[in-house]
Amino acid sequence: MAKEDFIASIAPIVQRYAPDYGILCPSAVIAQAINESGWGESKLASKYHNYFGMKCGTKWTGPSVNMSTQEEYQPGTLTTISDNFRVYGSMDEGVRGYFEFIQLARYQNLRGITDPRTYLQTIKDDGYATSSAYVANCMALVDQYGLTAYDTGESEGSMAVYLAQASCDENGKYVGGQAGNQSGSELSIRAYYASSSNPWKCYRPKDATVAKKIAENASGAVANRNIGYDQNERNTIRTKAQKVNLVLAAINEACECDCMSLAGECAICAGASDAILFAGGNLPWTGNAHAKLLETGMFDYKGSGLAESQLCVGDILVRDGHAVIVVSGKAATGSAPTQTVVSGSIEELARAIWTGRITATGEERRKLLGDKYDAVQAKIQELYYGGKPVESTPTATKPASNTIRPGTYKVLVNGLRVRSAPRLGNDTDTGKHYDAGELIYSVASDIVEADGWWWAHYSSYSGKTRYVAMSSTDGTKKYLAMV
Repeated sequence: MAKEDFIASIAPIVQRYAPDYGILCPSAVIAQAINESGWGESKLASKYHNYFGMKCGTKWTGPSVNMSTQEEYQPGTLTTISDNFRVYGSMDEGVRGYFEFIQLARYQNLRGITDPRTYLQTIKDDGYATSSAYVANCMALVDQYGLTAYDTGESEGSMAVYLAQASCDENGKYVGGQAGNQSGSELSIRAYYASSSNPWKCYRPKDATVAKKIAENASGAVANRNIGYDQNERNTIRTKAQKVNLVLAAINEACECDCMSLAGECAICAGASDAILFAGGNLPWTGNAHAKLLETGMFDYKGSGLAESQLCVGDILVRDGHAVIVVSGKAATGSAPTQTVVSGSIEELARAIWTGRITATGEERRKLLGDKYDAVQAKIQELYYGGKPVESTPTATKPASNTIRPGTYKVLVNGLRVRSAPRLGNDTDTGKHYDAGELIYSVASDIVEADGWWWAHYSSYSGKTRYVAMSSTDGTKKYLAMV
């Protein structure tokens, strides 16, 4: 991978995660990745997606690999050792892993630092690196490649990619739910995610106007609570769309879709042939999406495993078992450098954010909403906080209703089980868990009471809805706290 391509690939991911962890100078983190991974070409980076040389330590429970490395315990003297290093499934996971790693207590002094040299010296002093030239080497990269542009968000293409998707029904299943978006998160807009073992195939509209219309319909579907998820009823979105002149935001009757039927109907709403995409009485599925999208003549196949920075608004991404639509990021050809397409009224967007259907926070939410941002934030305050500033409203230990503040939550106990549905039982246990101090991102506002617990939910990186116990219904036990 060329040096410029490596920066273009990793920088947007660093920018997306950094604010959630209080890190204000992505330039230093990008420089660390370049320095530690040799521009992504080391075996640890290219094969195992560990771009920051992170060892397992005592808390890591994920996959690992034993490799040799050199440490400079005494100035000027290199010692070769063998150690276990963390293994990740993609660049996205590897970058997120870095930010999770620096949640250790000794790295908390990195929060709020805005100067890259200060950040690098601080993290070295905290014990992250042993090389006496570590700070100088990283700062040389910051200066040579102008990485401080990523601290201000002024670099071209710096807007993070966001995806519209349909994931599962209100019960965390693929069939059997009620029509419409019952949980509020059956359809959602969330930050880009990827897997090297199952990469996205990218289908790009040939016309920028078509691309924008696809994205508008995708985000409009997310804002519309009449559209839910059910694989058995996946074509009902088409029937209802035909009644409202092919505008998904205008659908006023409960209907269903799945991930690929949503993408297919968005393409039809943008002018693609209904006769082709609904041939045989069924909208496309992931198994025939390649042939169907290309048959319309409106899409180019751009390849598999594109970097996040290469994706454009309106792209339809398909992999085995799932499909999404790009609604924010690099603009389609013929438009401005970056673009965001978020449809819906101010109130619809406020409710979409509150229920977790739109997961962007902080500066990324401002970019995503564009000139609607201030009005949407004001509407959130009006609807959910009685007009009071959001920051002044605390989160109760025992919810007064079936809603909480959406956002990032810290786990307070070890072994918090991740479940596929909001209830106890071996059949809901995914085999995954969180430990104390770990963070859960984009927790939605609506919670469920069952089996003596309040259950919070979020969308996992596989696109599935997952549940964790937040607190006991009697208020005596608390497992999550908002950060």
